Amino acid sequence: MKSKFYYVVNSFGERAFEGNPAAIFLNCEDLTECTMQAIAKQLNLVETVFVKNGDSEVDFELRYFTPNKEVDIAGHPTVAAFVALENEKSINSYLKDSFVIKTRAGNKEIRVKSENNKISVIMESKQPVFYDFVQDRKEVAEVLGIKLEELIVDLPIQPIDTGLGHLVVPVKSLEVLMRVKRRSGLKDLCNKYGVSEAQVFTYDTYNKDLDVHTRNICPREGIEDPGCGIGNAALGAYLLKNKFKDDNDIIVKAEQGVIIGMPCTIEVHASRINEDFKIFIGGTGKVMSKGEFYIE
Repeated sequence: MKSKFYYVVNSFGERAFEGNPAAIFLNCEDLTECTMQAIAKQLNLVETVFVKNGDSEVDFELRYFTPNKEVDIAGHPTVAAFVALENEKSINSYLKDSFVIKTRAGNKEIRVKSENNKISVIMESKQPVFYDFVQDRKEVAEVLGIKLEELIVDLPIQPIDTGLGHLVVPVKSLEVLMRVKRRSGLKDLCNKYGVSEAQVFTYDTYNKDLDVHTRNICPREGIEDPGCGIGNAALGAYLLKNKFKDDNDIIVKAEQGVIIGMPCTIEVHASRINEDFKIFIGGTGKVMSKGEFYIE
């Protein structure tokens, strides 16, 4: 019987049982797409990432699977993968701290830093694609289970694609944000605007040292992502374009996951030259478990 060694790493968390868990399988050259999907379904985490060794152009190739399908790119599994690689001594960030990965969304830069026994991973997201503002704000509010007047008046609702596609929705307070629900119309709403999920945010925060609180509302039943890197990348692009119109660089620190008892802190770096946007997201990660997965 064949087996594969794997890690579970909680990304964006400072302590045990905080953050967003992802499973990481290393040295996956011999796994088929069908087997990778079956493993992800068995583990039933938000995402499982499979790491292959690179070639002359890239250091590693990463493939990302939810329990139901493969996705082009994902943030917290990338952070988790590099924490696992460092832990496994497959990389040494003191000797090399910049890497290039191959994903289905293209090649991306990764920066890794080890400091005070913590590993920090920063990843480049996909160049953002901005779609037209949503005109029917009432429909969005109703689908999310809130009132029209609870949306922030002077900010738009906008679909933005930084790898997965998110409907970015601004609300007035934490109290409103915590009332947002995953309702049956969310899938149709996301499909209508060509995105996969909603990234709802407020400037109201539990930790006053942070800038925004976000929730990732996914049409998939039974799961809320504690910390969505790509969703927060979309938010960083949104804020740079719509809120900080006169700035060329911003850093946004977001909290997420409190509502499900898995608090995350995600740092977003957004910059632009003219209309050329670059978005990096990142944070820390903590190894929670490692073991063998048996494959017949």
